[in-house]
Amino acid sequence: MKRSLTLEWLCMSAALLALTFWLSGPHQLERANLWLQDLALHMQKHAPSPDVVLVLVDEPSITSIGRWPWRRALHAHVIQQISAGQPQSIGLDFLLTEPDLDYPEDDLVLAESMANSGHVVLPVVRSLDKQAATLPLPIFTQAAARLGHVHLPLDEDGGVRSFYAREGMGQQPWLHLALSMLCLTQPERPSCLSTHHKTPTEADRKSTRLNSSHHKAPTEAAPWQRHGLTHIAFAQGQPPFAMYSYIDVLRGHIPASAFRNKHVIIGTAATGLGTTLATPSGKNTSS
Repeated sequence: MKRSLTLEWLCMSAALLALTFWLSGPHQLERANLWLQDLALHMQKHAPSPDVVLVLVDEPSITSIGRWPWRRALHAHVIQQISAGQPQSIGLDFLLTEPDLDYPEDDLVLAESMANSGHVVLPVVRSLDKQAATLPLPIFTQAAARLGHVHLPLDEDGGVRSFYAREGMGQQPWLHLALSMLCLTQPERPSCLSTHHKTPTEADRKSTRLNSSHHKAPTEAAPWQRHGLTHIAFAQGQPPFAMYSYIDVLRGHIPASAFRNKHVIIGTAATGLGTTLATPSGKNTSS
């Protein structure tokens, strides 16, 4: 019995020493913590929201329309198709920071479509020098219902498990794009009341039809701030949300009723168009 007890203690000590040695490596403790988070996440079942719809620029869309970027008049038509179904919000996750020099009239067409919808939210990104925020062109900022940042922090292993509710310059940084979309139908949320945003007036929308000038949106010289780290509860299912091809929406193959009372995100999924991000589910997601 004494030998058996001694052997057990030796085995336990060796195991603890090995574990301590492994955890003492660079960033190993953080990786172990992430592994435990992923394990807990897999043990939970999060049902996908039926209110979310994705419209994706996928491979069939690229094959049908041609190489990216596309004319902005196409985006205007897609927004019109979706808006006909009376969605709660439309997140247009395309950067509109430069004028279309080949088809300058398309900028006005897209801005008018956004203003007429009244439900479009546009992204704000951090500039390449990380010293300022890059906003959409003024003509699009005026036409948009709100703005929101689209940044996702990477963990030690390169995966994405969280986001910051607010990021940006100054004292009232922008909400994340998804949260800004919620604010269109839930303006009473505390975060919607206290966060910097842009809500167009009727005068703004009318001026959009007249103003087709293109200028770089002004930015503030202040430190970039991040607040409200929020862990993502990944939804189950393959795919977890209703997904439609951009080309099918453009051609009118998707009925307007598919977007009624939905939060619609228009983004990219084709290879090479977006940044591929790893998630705990083991699936790569384009952003």
